[in-house]
Amino acid sequence: MLQKTYLELGQSKQLLWLLLVTHLGAVLALALADMNLLIKIFLIMVCCAYLFTNLRRHVWRSSPKAIVRVWENEDGSWILENKQGGRFDARLRGDSLRTRFLIILNFSALCHCEGASERSNPAKALNLTNAVAGLLRRFVPRNDKVGFESTWFLPKHVVIAKDALPKDLFRRFYVHIRYAGQKT
Repeated sequence: MLQKTYLELGQSKQLLWLLLVTHLGAVLALALADMNLLIKIFLIMVCCAYLFTNLRRHVWRSSPKAIVRVWENEDGSWILENKQGGRFDARLRGDSLRTRFLIILNFSALCHCEGASERSNPAKALNLTNAVAGLLRRFVPRNDKVGFESTWFLPKHVVIAKDALPKDLFRRFYVHIRYAGQKT
């Protein structure tokens, strides 16, 4: 399969500041809210944990689940690679966000597995327990028209700030995604 676009994502100071400011605003709003002290402390801890998770996944890209490489193929399919080397076949969804300083790519992804028998059973391919597989059946969207062997899709998100890529590459990718998103 021919490769149309290849991105190797780096760290981003702009996204770091954006996440710090927005989460600090949420913590400040919670601190000033009139509610039970234990609930307030719990929600502030959840907000801080979510900030740390987002920093590891989208800013520092040090989390094992962090997407570090993105390929677009000639047929419009995408391949996402995480920090552990796991690959996901994916389709770009139409609800991706494109601004001049930030691109948020939303994908419907299927875990890349070796062998058709694992592809036909996504719970086995992803090493999920029966309880989690039951939840996936209930909440993960199905789409039979995409062209994968299986119809199980997991949401994957890639956040790209302007300083995570070279300036010229970010601008070209912004224009490419802007027009590619109109087709999906």
